[in-house]
Amino acid sequence: MTDRFIVVEGMNGTGKTTIVVPKIVQFLMKEMKVDPRDIVTTHGLSGTDAGKGIKDILTDPKNKRLDSRTEVFLANAARSAVLDQVIRPALEVDKWVICDRYILSSFAYAYVECIPQSDVLSSFTSVCNLILPEFMVFVDVSLADFMEFNKSNKKKDKIESRTEPYFKKAIGAFRELAQAQDNMHVGTLTAYKPDKSLQYQLKLVLQEWQEFKNGKIVIRPTNRKSKFIH
Repeated sequence: MTDRFIVVEGMNGTGKTTIVVPKIVQFLMKEMKVDPRDIVTTHGLSGTDAGKGIKDILTDPKNKRLDSRTEVFLANAARSAVLDQVIRPALEVDKWVICDRYILSSFAYAYVECIPQSDVLSSFTSVCNLILPEFMVFVDVSLADFMEFNKSNKKKDKIESRTEPYFKKAIGAFRELAQAQDNMHVGTLTAYKPDKSLQYQLKLVLQEWQEFKNGKIVIRPTNRKSKFIH
């Protein structure tokens, strides 16, 4: 069932939402002849009404008293909601699901805050049965390029207003976790690469994934939770 589940991960401002997700939809329709009515796009944090409310709480600069553990667990509650209300129902009727951020983001930000990943996973699986994607597109970015983007962002939310050491840890955590996934196909892109556009890199990654699927379509069992933890 999870062979139709695709996740896009990475830092804000790297083109995940504006470039990568729409291009994946386009690839599914054009190259794999998927009916657009069979494609569901969602966001791992704000994909439900409850999730939108939680995102507002997490990103509002006024909520400075929330401790990091509470923030991570609230994010997991939002991801659990989108899993049970959007992702799982779509997969059960054989639709394709493309999710902009998923549980890897929780792990990455938990690492920055020194929260054990076992705590993150238990808070997630205590409310829902985890489904892992077959394919993850990870958009990497250098610290310098990310800071340049963030500097130009005039309307920063609570998370985007944090300091360079925080972002350095977050970028490193995303990179390390993405490289550690051995139970799914991972395609890595690099944002702001001068010689190769994100679209060009994504095209190659999607073609490689398509070849992988043509050779052997693997349906990942959902009980391999420990493999998702580095």
